[in-house]
Amino acid sequence: MNNLQIAGTDVLPENYLAPQGFQLLLQMEANIEAGRVFDALSQDGLVIMPLQKTFWTQSFGIVTDQFGITWEINSNEE
Repeated sequence: MNNLQIAGTDVLPENYLAPQGFQLLLQMEANIEAGRVFDALSQDGLVIMPLQKTFWTQSFGIVTDQFGITWEINSNEE
């Protein structure tokens, strides 16, 4: 799955439905990159769980972006 790319598109306003029933997880290689992505997604969004150390990883957080998509950001960098 090297060089995997995921793309999304918007829909016409009259066809829009709020996203529900899923979250996206981004596995980052570095904590600093995880922080940068988390901060960007937090702009005009809602932080559900700030980036923090957990029992399984060095950096994990959950944020819903300004478009209603919920993201889990994870980094295993020591």
